[in-house]
Amino acid sequence: LGAVMILLGASLLGGVMALVVLAFAGRAARREVARNLLATAATGELNLPPPSELPRPRGVPFGVALSSVAAAYLAYRWR
Repeated sequence: LGAVMILLGASLLGGVMALVVLAFAGRAARREVARNLLATAATGELNLPPPSELPRPRGVPFGVALSSVAAAYLAYRWR
């Protein structure tokens, strides 16, 4: 049950982190995200390059969310 809770919490935190990054992104980046979402809704497929070809600064590292939630969960369980 702990692993499920950690994954759920990390998914939520990762989504919030992505929204924060998007909020601080430039207008062109927000337009690109909107274009990708509309194309995905229309075709049902998200055509993006492989992760190795994406520029590093644009990503939101899921490991940060995962380790943060795992540490909080462990601290809660050990107190």
